[in-house]
Amino acid sequence: MARCENFSPPSFIDTKLDFGYESPAIGHKYWLSKCRNGTFPHRRDISPVELSAQLPNVGLFEINRNAAPLNLYCRIAGDSIEQVSGKMPRQFIRECLPLEQATRFDCYAAAVLLSGAPIRISGKVSHEERTFMDAEMLAAPLATDDQDRLQIIVFAEYQPVS
Repeated sequence: MARCENFSPPSFIDTKLDFGYESPAIGHKYWLSKCRNGTFPHRRDISPVELSAQLPNVGLFEINRNAAPLNLYCRIAGDSIEQVSGKMPRQFIRECLPLEQATRFDCYAAAVLLSGAPIRISGKVSHEERTFMDAEMLAAPLATDDQDRLQIIVFAEYQPVS
């Protein structure tokens, strides 16, 4: 498990994919069901109709594999994600979120890019130095027709601090 130590509170990233929350677990099972012949599912394999109950917890992001620094683009973010992170669809994350939050998202995208596999992200969500939620997410790669681009589907769940 990797720890993003520069963040307060820290985020934890791992590839074990032992989910404690329902949405990321459902997302992982769905993502696996779309994998074919050992390859990642393609973006066109993902069906909003099949995910209708999970849509508030789903985000779709994109990065250019060759860009430095990474500049994560949000294609869509479900209501649950936007309630915690703020409005961000169809924008570059660095243009719509505070720098620390955008840096977290970039870190998560880099972890998916470097691992070449789905990752589990967990940690606390804080605002104005008060921790108010636990978070768990699946961030999983999707294939695209453009080899320079990586799309990432996210299934996020937030719960009151335990």
